[in-house]
Amino acid sequence: CTRHACVTFSCKPDLQALPRSNTATACLRQLVVIDRLRSIEPPKVSRVTMSEPIGIWLMPLYAIASWYGIFTQGNTGKYFFPVALVGWLWAGVNIYRTNRLDLGIVTFFFVLVASLCERKYGFTRGVKLALSVSSIMVALNYSLVVVFWKQIQKDLVKSKSQLWMNIFWGYCACMVAFWVCAAAKNHTRGENEYSVV
Repeated sequence: CTRHACVTFSCKPDLQALPRSNTATACLRQLVVIDRLRSIEPPKVSRVTMSEPIGIWLMPLYAIASWYGIFTQGNTGKYFFPVALVGWLWAGVNIYRTNRLDLGIVTFFFVLVASLCERKYGFTRGVKLALSVSSIMVALNYSLVVVFWKQIQKDLVKSKSQLWMNIFWGYCACMVAFWVCAAAKNHTRGENEYSVV
């Protein structure tokens, strides 16, 4: 038994048939080690797959950027457009990647239209109402994940790590709170800021 033959040997050898030499004993030891290594299952750890890291980083970053926008520009409403645009594009990417409908493509669209109307016509009563209602629609969309988490988790566990699922749930809960706060903050923007159209 040569070293090359030991590595390519695929069946278990008969111990009685092997010659009693140091080479045969070494070969048998290598085969036993290789056989044991093949039978060892990797530990069940929360692993990140190749497609997950971007979501693991983007979800918290998007949430942080959204909250930063509401705290720094909450009185002006300038944060609506960039936050909604990123959400709308993200929903489009999700639809493209999964071939499934992401309701964000609809709900974020309404926020985009309302914020564009504010840029064109100013902060009118109609724009105020449209921004508040569309923000609540986005919050309701995110809340679907929180409400139906048990069913969604059963589907996700097949393709996503536990780490990804924890971040996803936290992200959705955080964004429910963000869009409810955005609607409330928008609703408190005073009538003295209304434009005359």
